[in-house]
Amino acid sequence: MEPKVLEKGGQVILSPEERVKILGLVNSNPTNIPSIKELTNAIFPDKGLDGRSNEAKSIKEYLATLNIKTKSSFNPKYAQDTNLTDEHKLYIRNNAATMSITEMGRALFNKENICKINLEYKLIQEFLNINKIKPFELNQQTNTNGVRFIPKTLDQAARRVNKYVLDGIDIKTLKKDTRLQNCLQSLIRYCHTPRYGLLMNTLADGVDVDLFESSFIRYAWDKPDLMEEEVDTYLNLCCDIVNYTKMQREVERLVEMRDQCLDDSEGRRLSMGLVAAMGELYKEMDNNQKRQNAALKALNGTRNERMEGLRRGAASVSQLVEAWRDQLKRERQIALAERRKQMVRDEIKHLDTMDAFKAEIFGLNRESFE
Repeated sequence: MEPKVLEKGGQVILSPEERVKILGLVNSNPTNIPSIKELTNAIFPDKGLDGRSNEAKSIKEYLATLNIKTKSSFNPKYAQDTNLTDEHKLYIRNNAATMSITEMGRALFNKENICKINLEYKLIQEFLNINKIKPFELNQQTNTNGVRFIPKTLDQAARRVNKYVLDGIDIKTLKKDTRLQNCLQSLIRYCHTPRYGLLMNTLADGVDVDLFESSFIRYAWDKPDLMEEEVDTYLNLCCDIVNYTKMQREVERLVEMRDQCLDDSEGRRLSMGLVAAMGELYKEMDNNQKRQNAALKALNGTRNERMEGLRRGAASVSQLVEAWRDQLKRERQIALAERRKQMVRDEIKHLDTMDAFKAEIFGLNRESFE
């Protein structure tokens, strides 16, 4: 008969048959007792369980009541071969602010299945704890000084872009793509303007910070040619986006208050102040939307004109290069024709000095007079 496994409150209760089978496996080789994982697979062969399952925990608890210790399934050689090198430590220091422990483990050890139970994860976590480095999981919004995070390296900027732009940048090809490097260097420069840092630290709500940062990065990350005035205009635009969202939340609150007044069974009237406040808020939202549209139109128009001017300039330069090449070609052909003419002149002059050759042409030679 199949052994029955009872589950009660998430706890697995081993049947008497299963306990007897466990003792049989343990007593079959007392000097080399199987591990918890091996016992679990032997008792429950069709489930594909590991040492973290409830069944494995029940087996471990049962053996603990009998004071039986199983062998560890951990290979000590694995621990000896897995250590943090100086390069690993430097990488962790440089990327802890923008990468999670799992991401750093996957990058350093070239393994995709790293999680909290893996040795690599624990090594990185221990290194962070010893050096008092706050991991990315606890440092998504602020650094150790309580200041909002601003990217300083290309890798940090790239990960910030990927946080808000789906499939924005392939980190693996970043070192080979000079265009992307130029864009990210410009983004870092934009983010280190005094006004950007001031606005980031002024916003109190984390949701507003994310909205402000995401809006600015989405607008500016692929535009390395922005002027200072345009950066300020984009910052104004992002502030308007945050304010518009705040006003939307305020409108929802006022609408809820209005609905409560309208549904009031006690007959209380709707306050005119509430109606006036909603009207002013809708008006301000409309003005905010118009400012956003005007800012976008001005930014796109100005940049398009500048890019068009650059394209015209590039076309003019290309035309000059082509004309210069044509001029060189004509000069070479003229020089070649002059050399040929000079060769003909020299040959004619040479023939003109040959008296014997002339006499031969006219039929005059010594043999004809003898």
